[in-house]
Amino acid sequence: MTRARRICRAICAAAWLAAAAGCGAIGAGGAGDDGGCTILLIAFQSPRHNEEARFYKERLQQSGWRDLIVVHKDNHSELFWGKYAIVEDGQEDLATAQRYTDQLGSRPFRHARLVALPGKDIGPVAWKLTQAKGAYTVVVGYYYDVPEEDYFGRRRKAVQQCMTLREDEGYEAYYHHGPARSYVTVGTFGPDALQTVRRDNVIRRVVADPDAKRIIREFRSLSDNGNSRVVYVNERIPGTNKARRRRVVERPYLVNIPRRTDDDLTAHHRAGVWQLQ
Repeated sequence: MTRARRICRAICAAAWLAAAAGCGAIGAGGAGDDGGCTILLIAFQSPRHNEEARFYKERLQQSGWRDLIVVHKDNHSELFWGKYAIVEDGQEDLATAQRYTDQLGSRPFRHARLVALPGKDIGPVAWKLTQAKGAYTVVVGYYYDVPEEDYFGRRRKAVQQCMTLREDEGYEAYYHHGPARSYVTVGTFGPDALQTVRRDNVIRRVVADPDAKRIIREFRSLSDNGNSRVVYVNERIPGTNKARRRRVVERPYLVNIPRRTDDDLTAHHRAGVWQLQ
C-alpha cells in the first residue's frame, strides 16, 4: 500500500471520528465564544497525526489552497481553512471543501464544518480542572453548541455556572473546555474515591468517598445544556420475554481529573458502571 493511500485511509477514519465528536460546530447566526469562524476540514487522530496534517496541508497548498492552518494538540491535529466574520460568509467555501475529491477518488472533507475560531480557554486559570489536585472529580454538567437551535457560547456558559457554584453556593467548582464540550465539575477526591467491590459474584466499580456521594445526591441529575440529562434504557418486563423502554434521569458521575487541556471527559464515563456504594 502506498504512503498516500495509507494516509488517505487514516484521514477517512479520522473524519468519521471528528463528525461523531461534534467538533464544536456552529451554525447560522453565531460564531462561537471568540468571534469569527473557520472551516474545520478534518481532525487527524492516528499516532502520526502531526505528519498527516502537514502532508495534507502541503498537498492542498500545491493545488492552490490558501489560508490553511494546522493546530497540533497532544493526541490529535486539526486542519482549518479560511476565516470568516459570520457563518454565512463561509458557506460557499464549506460546500467546496465537502465536494473536494483527491487523486484517489476519495472525499476526505465530506464531514467538514464551520466552527468557532480556535481560541484561548475562557475563565480564571485557578478554576481550570487541569489545575486541580487529586485523582477524581464529579461532573455535574456540560455545555455544547447547537447550531440548528442557534445556541452558542458553551465555554462562556460553563464558566458562568462554575462561578455561580463557587460564589453563590459555596462549592469547589471547576470548568474544563474539551474539543466539543465544556464541563463543570465539583470537588476533588483521592484515588480511593472509586473502588472495586464484589457482590453476588459480580464485580462493580463503586463511588466510595462520602463527599463525592453527597455531591452526586445533592445535584440529583446531570445538567445537559442547563436541562436534566434524560436517557432511555431497555429493560425486561418481569415474568415475560418482552422489553420496554424506561426513562432515566442520568446522575452526575465521577471522572479522573485530566492533565491535558484537550481531554473529553465523556470518554471516561460508562453509564451504569460506576455506582454509589
